[in-house]
Amino acid sequence: MSEISQQYILFEHWIAAHYPHSSFKLQPLIAGAGLRRYFRVIFENKTEVLMVVPANAEVSLKNVIAVDSAFSALGVRVPKLYYYDLEAGLLLLEDFGDALYEQNLTNANVDRYYQQALDQLLLIQTCKTIPDYVEPHFLSDYFSIDMQLWQEWFVQGYWHETIEPSLLVKLMAVLQDAIQTQPAVCMHRDYHSRNLLILANGSTGVIDFQSAMRGPIMYDAVSLLRDCYLRWPEAKVSEWATYFFNRINKNNHYSEAQLWHWFDLTGLQRHLKALGTFARKYLRDNATEYLADINRTLLYVTAVTAKYPELAEFHAWFSARTPVPNYSLSQET
Repeated sequence: MSEISQQYILFEHWIAAHYPHSSFKLQPLIAGAGLRRYFRVIFENKTEVLMVVPANAEVSLKNVIAVDSAFSALGVRVPKLYYYDLEAGLLLLEDFGDALYEQNLTNANVDRYYQQALDQLLLIQTCKTIPDYVEPHFLSDYFSIDMQLWQEWFVQGYWHETIEPSLLVKLMAVLQDAIQTQPAVCMHRDYHSRNLLILANGSTGVIDFQSAMRGPIMYDAVSLLRDCYLRWPEAKVSEWATYFFNRINKNNHYSEAQLWHWFDLTGLQRHLKALGTFARKYLRDNATEYLADINRTLLYVTAVTAKYPELAEFHAWFSARTPVPNYSLSQET
């Protein structure tokens, strides 16, 4: 018997222990870039999801449970938790279905669902503490890791290039300054169209939140509005961003220019990190589907770096190596 077959039997026995009088079958679900695996558990009259978190996963099952509980208490629509085994790394949770934002947003419904997503994000940002969870801080714990990921897997691995140390230092100083001057809030960390679902009642469900950390207030908003997996006209992005800005800037502490500066440069850091992640998936795992996401993300980077004088040197270096045309953020999709 293969190792995979043995694992399936283990999963089935564990589920059956919680539902001893129910028949069911397991259906594998497509996972994201992490090591977690997911299965739909199909009963006669309902479905649930089995999350399998291996011991070497980036985030522990304990963290998943802690963040889910904290976000749920704030009113964020995250999956309900049913049963779990921390030692085995198994969790049964509510099935949110398959209606990802990525595949179900249209010109007719996008305003409604982006407002819902931003409202959910504003709730997440009110989270002060997460019990039983050591909350990382983005700037001190992940900023340098993200930039190294970009250098190693995208610049060196995908482009077969190197960046001059002095230029890298300048780039990181500009990005770090933009990040550390923002209010620090609770971040989802991967807030985009593949982690948001349209639920049966028309509300928005939030998943893949287990990497929550403390960090810049613009991070999740720009991750959503300048999504690496789909792109909207900048006029719409501006409209949605203004909706978000108005809610985080109720007392008018910050100018519009300051808010856009934070939004753009936080997005730049996020997109450089994403390029590293996509290149790693392509080069290490032969995941060719990420090539389209690389090209879309390159467009964001070239546009934002062209906008700010302090990034002119980096823009010249980056755009000279980008295999897609430069474009302006004002261009429509």
